[in-house]
Amino acid sequence: MRSLPASLPAALLLALSTPVAAGPLAETARGIDNKVETHSDSNSGPSQSDDSSNNSSNHDYYDETGCIDCSTGVAVAGSSDGITILTGPARLDLYLGGHSVVGSQGALVGEIRASKEWLGISASNTSYFERIEDKQREDSIRLDLMAFALNARLFNSGASELWIDGGLGATSSSEYDAIFGTVFGLRGEHRLHPQLAVVGQARMFSLEADVSAFEGWAGLRAWFLSAGYRVVRFNVGPALHGPEAGLFVRF
Repeated sequence: MRSLPASLPAALLLALSTPVAAGPLAETARGIDNKVETHSDSNSGPSQSDDSSNNSSNHDYYDETGCIDCSTGVAVAGSSDGITILTGPARLDLYLGGHSVVGSQGALVGEIRASKEWLGISASNTSYFERIEDKQREDSIRLDLMAFALNARLFNSGASELWIDGGLGATSSSEYDAIFGTVFGLRGEHRLHPQLAVVGQARMFSLEADVSAFEGWAGLRAWFLSAGYRVVRFNVGPALHGPEAGLFVRF
């Protein structure tokens, strides 16, 4: 009898390699592809600027003191060179998980978050995949949903934290080229114990070609293990949802 650590990856690979009938991922990806192809770009060409705007851009700027192209800087208390110094320890969070999608196959999820005091940056990617067999035809569908954001902590009580995220969102697929836009979200964490926490996150993507998506995740994190439920719903196609488990490390 094989050991448990050896049998789990084998079972996961077997499940992911088993073809399925065209599922929610194929419907969603092809729906987005249809919106991208049929969307009419409102920016048909570069706008012509008037002479006054062109002339104003060619002249040096004079302020009230007669200074040309003057710039101002704001010094921060406790800083000799005007750069804000964030106090407190730095933190790095790494997460890698597997997401089982109902009616489909699954996704791999990765996220990195780095912060110091109340300010941070983050990057994440959820990569969905679906291998289908339909009427003697085999096809592989892939869809990535990515976010690159700045993070700001809104609330901290020691045991609880609330962060707001905002930045660049993007999606790409085997069915369409990458489209970009914005992403905004909230992320909360409440520690029940030093090694046990309840975590939740909700994000909204607003992308090109009138494509949008909502993403939500909630679950528990115990030591280096994380388990929860994820849902992603584009404004075309059915929701991509199901349980998720992964590894979490905090430095």
